[in-house]
Amino acid sequence: MACAIAAPAIAGLASANSPAIDTAKSQAEALRAQIDVLDAQVEAAVETYDTATAKLDETEAAAADNGHKLAAAQADLQPGDLVFFFDPVHHVGIYIGSGQMVDAAGTGKGVRIDYLWSSYNCARRILQ
Repeated sequence: MACAIAAPAIAGLASANSPAIDTAKSQAEALRAQIDVLDAQVEAAVETYDTATAKLDETEAAAADNGHKLAAAQADLQPGDLVFFFDPVHHVGIYIGSGQMVDAAGTGKGVRIDYLWSSYNCARRILQ
């Protein structure tokens, strides 16, 4: 008997909260649109970075030799610094602060924000 009473009660709640559900859906759609805009901005920033680094050198390892070399301490990093990983160097990211970077970790993973990896090697500050 309890099940027969609960079902109409739940149906009544769903219809009573319909404006709230519609509002939540609208907010979710707005957030998705904002995420899409941010994703496009990150893609544009990475494209700009790729163009700039292509002018510096052909490889990440060679790029690690350009610009002002920073001390290895991560505490010295500033947003915009290029951070290099592994020895020999074969990966680069853009430091954004708070121990995080923007990078493209590999095919199919896309551009993402990630924490600095334990394989951190060195950093370069291209723009002073």
